[in-house]
Amino acid sequence: MNLSKTCKLASYACAVLLASACASAADPVTPSSSNAANMTSPSDDPSTDPDIVQRLAAVHQEPSQVELRFVDASVPPEYHRSYTIIAAADSASVKVDVYGTVIASDSTKPSAQAWRTIVEAATRLPETQSADDADVSGQSSHELTLSYPTGKLRSFTWTSRSDTPTPAIEQALALTKRIEALFPNLEQLEQTPYPKQ
Repeated sequence: MNLSKTCKLASYACAVLLASACASAADPVTPSSSNAANMTSPSDDPSTDPDIVQRLAAVHQEPSQVELRFVDASVPPEYHRSYTIIAAADSASVKVDVYGTVIASDSTKPSAQAWRTIVEAATRLPETQSADDADVSGQSSHELTLSYPTGKLRSFTWTSRSDTPTPAIEQALALTKRIEALFPNLEQLEQTPYPKQ
C-alpha cells in the first residue's frame, strides 16, 4: 500500500470517529422504557416489601426498654432492700435502696443474646395490667414496666401474697429472672450495709 492510500484511510477513520462523537453529544443516552419502569417498580419501594413491613412491625412490638422495680416489705431499714433495674439493648443499670436512699449501684452492657432473651420473655407477657389488686401495704412487690418505640408503656405488678403463681405471674417471673441475670452481683449489692443515721 502506497503512502497516499494510507493517508486517505487514516483521514477517513478520523472522520468516522469524529462523526460518532458528535452524534453521541447531540443524542445523550436515556434509559430505555423497560429500565425506567424497573427504576420505579413498586418492588424497589421498601414500604411495599412484605418482609420489611413485617420486620418493622415486629420491632414496634418489642420493648426498647424494660424496668424492674422490687419493693421490699416494710421492715426496719437494716433489713430493707429494694432495687430498680433499667435495661435496654446497649445499657443496663441497677440501684439498691433503703426506703429511697440509694446504698449501692452498678451498670453493664447486656450481650446481644442476653437482651434477646429479655425481649423474647417480654413479648410473652400478657396484657394484664395487674396480677394482684389486693392491698399490698407492708408486703413486698414487683413491678415491670415495658417501654416501646411507639411511646407505648405497659406495666405488670404482683405481690408476695401470690402464693400460687398464675400463668401470668409465671411469665412475669421468667422475665424478672432474665433481667436480674444481667447483674450476677445483685445479691452482693443488696448486702451493702445501710449507713446508720
